[in-house]
Amino acid sequence: YTTLFRSASSLVVILKMKKYHYHIYLFFFCTFFFLSLIGNAQKSSSYEFYNKTKSLGIGLVKVESDIITIKSQTLNKSLNEYIYTPKYIVPIFFKPEYNIFYIVCLGDQREYYKVLSANGEEYLVSKAQTKFISWEDFLKNTTGISNLDWSKNPLRKEPFEKSKIIKLKDTDAIFNIIRVKKDWIEIQSDNSTNEKGWIQWKKENRLLIEIYLLI
Repeated sequence: YTTLFRSASSLVVILKMKKYHYHIYLFFFCTFFFLSLIGNAQKSSSYEFYNKTKSLGIGLVKVESDIITIKSQTLNKSLNEYIYTPKYIVPIFFKPEYNIFYIVCLGDQREYYKVLSANGEEYLVSKAQTKFISWEDFLKNTTGISNLDWSKNPLRKEPFEKSKIIKLKDTDAIFNIIRVKKDWIEIQSDNSTNEKGWIQWKKENRLLIEIYLLI
């Protein structure tokens, strides 16, 4: 009986140890799986606030829902895109937690906008889930801008390249946009100097300014 009792006790201990090891394995598996999900999410959403595109198009398309249906012309099928962790579209301006998800618009096609991802791919997005915004309206509603290179794009009195150059006192200032005239913007410094004039905001398909959308 004593031997049988010891054997039974040993079996119980072994079963408990196996159960304990099972829980440890399960814990590590769940942890690894969870971290993998986080890693994939971070990888797919690790875009910059500004992502350079090969074209500035005819304006911008603002995504107005968390999930949008897009049509891939390359894959020839419809896809669902979650704006917080996008897998297909790389927006030109990206900060989804602040409702910032802007894509370059290439054209208007009845129920869809043709858009350009910063990775070079083109898609169709539904007008029901997005809103078209002209570059002029977009620029007027920014919280400020700064010039990327004052030596190549100096402040001028009028909106053309041969206009008189205005010497700036504070080149590090943030400027507000007053008016937009084609490739030019009239700006005024957001400080006590109140310096005012015109600079180019783009040249061909290249932005010449840094744009701020958050206060």
